[in-house]
Amino acid sequence: MRFQPFLLLAVLFGISAAYTTLIHAPAVLSNTSTGTLTEITLNLTPGTGIVSISGPSSVGYSTMASAKQAVATACSYLGVNQSQYNFSFVIHDRNVSVSGPSAGTAFTLLTIAALEHRQLLSNFTVSGTIEPNGTIGLIGGVYDKAEAASQARMHFFLLPNATAGGTLEQLLYYISQSIFSIPIQQVDNISQALAFAFGIEPAKPMQYNITQHFELSKLSDMNLSCTSCNTSAFNELVNFTLNFTSSEISSVPSVFNQAKAQMLANQQRYEEIASKGYAYTAADFAFLQYLQAFTLANKANYTATGASSLLSNIGTYCSSLVPPLLTNTNYEYVIGGELRQDFANETLAQAEALLSSPEVTSDSYIEALYYGAEALAWCKAAQELYNISASLPGNYVSLAPVLKQEAASAIAKAEPYGANLYLDTAVKSFDASNYAEALYAAAYASALANPLAGSNMTSAQLVNATLSNINSSLSGIWPYEFAGQALFYLNEYRLGQSNDLKTAYTTSLLAKSIEQADTEIAKAFIISNFSQTSPMLLQQVSELSNEISMLFYLMLIMVILLACVLIVLLAQLVRSTDRKNSSKNKSSRHGRVHR
Repeated sequence: MRFQPFLLLAVLFGISAAYTTLIHAPAVLSNTSTGTLTEITLNLTPGTGIVSISGPSSVGYSTMASAKQAVATACSYLGVNQSQYNFSFVIHDRNVSVSGPSAGTAFTLLTIAALEHRQLLSNFTVSGTIEPNGTIGLIGGVYDKAEAASQARMHFFLLPNATAGGTLEQLLYYISQSIFSIPIQQVDNISQALAFAFGIEPAKPMQYNITQHFELSKLSDMNLSCTSCNTSAFNELVNFTLNFTSSEISSVPSVFNQAKAQMLANQQRYEEIASKGYAYTAADFAFLQYLQAFTLANKANYTATGASSLLSNIGTYCSSLVPPLLTNTNYEYVIGGELRQDFANETLAQAEALLSSPEVTSDSYIEALYYGAEALAWCKAAQELYNISASLPGNYVSLAPVLKQEAASAIAKAEPYGANLYLDTAVKSFDASNYAEALYAAAYASALANPLAGSNMTSAQLVNATLSNINSSLSGIWPYEFAGQALFYLNEYRLGQSNDLKTAYTTSLLAKSIEQADTEIAKAFIISNFSQTSPMLLQQVSELSNEISMLFYLMLIMVILLACVLIVLLAQLVRSTDRKNSSKNKSSRHGRVHR
């Protein structure tokens, strides 16, 4: 319970409890996806605990519930008996329908200020839900609300701490703050919000920190040995990924220079990681950074039209990719490419769903671009994997029917962990009779989607289990590279740079699961008669065959056209002959009449 001098004096000396406070609150107009800033006042009077909202043409249930929760939270925070007061909120905008819980923090601040007979600062705005314990929860429409706050010349914008929301939420905050030049102050709870709302603490712009720190000077080179691996081919993929990420970073506009500088520094670290032998780890980090770089670089497309057009172009590109034929030497690259292409399809569907949502805002456009970037990066990787596959000589193979049973078993093993990108891809590839890809996707689901993986182990046990998995996953390029990534995370843990030992363990599980999948796939090989033929050559033969087919059809069409012309000419000749004969007959009849 918090000690309130004014409330104590009011009880002792009979001072009136009536009081009015005001706050600026942002909202998003659902019909136009634009932000607006309105005033909310609270009229506090003696009463029986009634909470009401007036002003708009209609007030949604969620907004009313949010106001009631805010009053209960504020009274609990101050140790006040709610039933002694009535709380009349007025939203000063008669022409809108209000819904959603995002004004919960604003209602709470108003209630506390009124109960304390204090005024909040008039130069800020706030948005966030409120929990019974005073925690402030995440909301949507940040970009549009920040624009409205900037246009109204607010000095700062209080928002829920986005750390729990992950990289995308932080990115939305950074974009909004940078474009509209309004400081965003993140707060976890009502106590922190009060300090800024009353001017006790000065608000500061958020610092967008994406710099990644590694103990690279102490990190030893990866010393794992791989059998049945073509690491030089895989390094082509790594360099390709580093290059397309660096290219995208160069396109980031100057308004985001803070992030751009950090990204460039990160890229240098990734290149050093690759030079130490952790190839996949470097590519994976660069891949994830590409999503942010692409989203920032496409600032001009934070609109419904721009986002929709970009997604359409990405979808067209992804659907144009065709994997080469499977051989006994390229199958890991082909399956890896197919997997990433289907990951892209799933992610694009998620992005398109954002744009078709009835509650779409500018946040939705930015999020759609972020997921579109993920799909595009996956398709870029798939194309490079297909290019590598087509350059590897080998024996063409088909897969025995027994692989269907193995894929079904792997999917059943992963299903208890619930729906996720990996499991959805596994099921769809299984339904399309691509059992090799289904095995790979199910391996991802089993290793990465299990929330309890390693939870019953001590740190020492996790270390030992990770090392055991690494040492038994060194056959095949994907198991080898995932084992290397697991070793990287383990080394960072040992060097004190990371407490996330579980990531090392789950990555080692993925390495082991993919090696098991490779074993089953190799056992199902049925060698084709086209032995030792280059896949590139077969592709060229196929292209030549298509060209010959096209020439044949063109010649056939020309023959048909010539035949049609000949028929028309013959018809005209016959018609002309008939006319001449008819004319002779007429002349003959005419002569007999006059003789």
